[in-house]
Amino acid sequence: MEFTTISATVAERTDEALAYYMTPEQIDIFNRYYNAEQKDAAMAFFEGIKPQLMSARTAWAEEHDRRLASGGNGWLAGLGTVISAPFAAVSSAAGTVMALFGDEDARNADSGYYFTQRSNSTIRQTRAQVAEEKYGKAGSFFVNLVYSVADNLVAMGIAQASGLGEKGAARLIQLVMSGEASSTIMLEQLEKGVDPTEAVIRAIGGGMIEWITEKYSVEEYVTFKGLLKDKKAMAKFIGGQMLAEGSEEVASDVLNVVADRVISALYGHADAITE
Repeated sequence: MEFTTISATVAERTDEALAYYMTPEQIDIFNRYYNAEQKDAAMAFFEGIKPQLMSARTAWAEEHDRRLASGGNGWLAGLGTVISAPFAAVSSAAGTVMALFGDEDARNADSGYYFTQRSNSTIRQTRAQVAEEKYGKAGSFFVNLVYSVADNLVAMGIAQASGLGEKGAARLIQLVMSGEASSTIMLEQLEKGVDPTEAVIRAIGGGMIEWITEKYSVEEYVTFKGLLKDKKAMAKFIGGQMLAEGSEEVASDVLNVVADRVISALYGHADAITE
């Protein structure tokens, strides 16, 4: 994608960064309307091509993320997904709610609501592919497991800083992890072309399943607080979390399949939440 002075002018006129993804032909049509004092027609044309522009933005971003993740410093990109995961979950959750209330932008898989979630998914998938090419299926499994555990630890850190008390913090951890699961499912379903209302139902169902299977007890949270100054104990704790996470992922997958079959039966088709 080449960002030009002309596209910058259109971006200023529309007050939309999406203008940077317009083709020369689209820019020419917009400017012809705009320069002929037909600003309403120009804006109507721009609104009409917005879905195309969002798709172009997605394609450009995904290619950029794949190159970044497969490069020599790809691990840094992976680390960035762990840090930004809570924000991605909040943004996607907002999109899920807006889609439920009929917001057309939120019902588009290329919407800005899901931009960070999509970027994180692309980077993680690329890192897993790189690991699989080097070490086989075990490599990709380990990479995905590490990301999952890292997400858990970030959620615990957020909970500790929340000042909600032990029980409140434990519930916050579950909420963060459930939100991340729900946002992932919402994006996946929209990308498959599933009806947005059905996508919302699947996303909410997946989030509820994650809430059930993520076994963060108050004792685990208290244990985590006491490990921050003990590196050996922290290492053992993380190892235990990896084993627990593996079993929870299996349980979550099984419940997702069951929920998927129920929802598919209600909608009369066999689209799947999980691959």
